[in-house]
Amino acid sequence: MSIKKSLFYFFILFSFNLLSQSNLQFQSATKGAACYEVCYYNNHLYAGAGNTLIAYKLDGPNASPGTVTFQHRFRSNIDNIQVRNGFMYVSSNHSGLSKWNVANPDVPVFVTEYVPAALDEAVYDIAFFGDTIFAALKTKMAVLRDSGGVLTLLSTFAQKTGTTRIHGLDVKGNMLAFTVGFSSNNAIDGVYIYNASSLNQIGFYNQTFCDPHEVLFGQNTNLLHVMGGTNGLDGLFYSLDLSNPANPVAVFQDTVQGYILLGSIAQPMNAEIINDTVYVATQGGQHIPFTIPFTCGTYVYSATSNNNVHYVTALNSGLYHFDIAIHNKKMYVASEWYGVVSVDISDLNNEAEYSRVLTGG
Repeated sequence: MSIKKSLFYFFILFSFNLLSQSNLQFQSATKGAACYEVCYYNNHLYAGAGNTLIAYKLDGPNASPGTVTFQHRFRSNIDNIQVRNGFMYVSSNHSGLSKWNVANPDVPVFVTEYVPAALDEAVYDIAFFGDTIFAALKTKMAVLRDSGGVLTLLSTFAQKTGTTRIHGLDVKGNMLAFTVGFSSNNAIDGVYIYNASSLNQIGFYNQTFCDPHEVLFGQNTNLLHVMGGTNGLDGLFYSLDLSNPANPVAVFQDTVQGYILLGSIAQPMNAEIINDTVYVATQGGQHIPFTIPFTCGTYVYSATSNNNVHYVTALNSGLYHFDIAIHNKKMYVASEWYGVVSVDISDLNNEAEYSRVLTGG
């Protein structure tokens, strides 16, 4: 074959490949996956199974997830689900933030969404401040206006660079707290305290090991509870006294144990707070005391006083788990292996698992 012909066929093949790549379009995919997020609302449980939002009616034995009433698949994984004033807000990573009307909790109705403008932006978590929504937008904080039928980006702040990530946030009164981690310079990692109105920084607590994920303000205290991530095996949970927000003081710290022989990595990521008792989803944190077969634990801390935060117990949560929702002495666990695990926690020292519902995938 001549050189001219070879070049001609190469050009045709190269052009065909370019045309094929530019015409690639998403068609469909199966729904469901490992469960990473759960939220209770009005006798329903909303689960984030990978990038699928699933609504369960709690009509099974002991109010466990039974009938699936709704499913919706996003194009990116679900990181957070919250319900406020009859609307559900779903943070779905690169797909952004969507708002749903849950007047009929069986079938959420889409209202609007904010889609990040760039591929390197992702909505991990949100917190509410009047009609303002603060969002952890991967490498920066975002301010959104919720005007009912529209979510509008107003501004961004606290811009970070490189591998640095802003994962979790919370608001109480006029204080906004958010976490910064995974940077190449751990001098900037930790918990930032801002004035929610002026967006001026008030204080900072430097976390020099592990990488913080979520924060939760105490309900009747000046405490801020930090899900501190992992060092590669063990996890970290601690509480800050914000009596003086300009000078956060760590008043409690606990190491959550992993288990290297089973590849179990403890990583506090999410939590629920009920009457200033903090229930921490630890991913692969050991259930203490150690049990055979091996089980992971949701760690429980009493935090009713600034001066008396302490470990209470670890609840059996099955295996790897990433989030929990609690209602009426029932704990619903977002589990990688088991889907949604339902646990009766009426007696914290004698918890009882009563169902596992697979979430597909």
